Amino acid sequence: MVADRSTSYSKSHSEQWLANDAVIGLPRVQREFDNNRDPLLKAQLRDIQKTESQRRREQSKQTDKAQSKQGRGSKMVQEDQPYPAPHPTGPIANVVDQQTFNARWLAEQKTAVMAQAVKHQNSKKPGQEMARVAAVQHHQRQ
Repeated sequence: MVADRSTSYSKSHSEQWLANDAVIGLPRVQREFDNNRDPLLKAQLRDIQKTESQRRREQSKQTDKAQSKQGRGSKMVQEDQPYPAPHPTGPIANVVDQQTFNARWLAEQKTAVMAQAVKHQNSKKPGQEMARVAAVQHHQRQ
């Protein structure tokens, strides 16, 4: 015999159907579900457990990485971080430091100028390049 109900049986019974001991023993799956569902939510939940100084430190590291990916700044400045190492003293050290710095500086400047020239060359229109070649050839004939 079918009962004439428009709602479910469980809706009409509001008492607790599991004992408190059984509810306490159930595994907590909501946090694992949230972690696996959304990577951004996982990062937020992980950040909640950190202190403010840890969050700021990580944010500054991410900002530094983003700036280094953009190619801003000098490569020498990025790579030449001071670190403790045995270092000769006196006039010999000054000469060696000056020579190595000058060589690296000139190499970096040359690389930057060449990159800028290639960028400028690639930005020219083909018609402009043909006109420049024709003008150079005309000048050489005279």
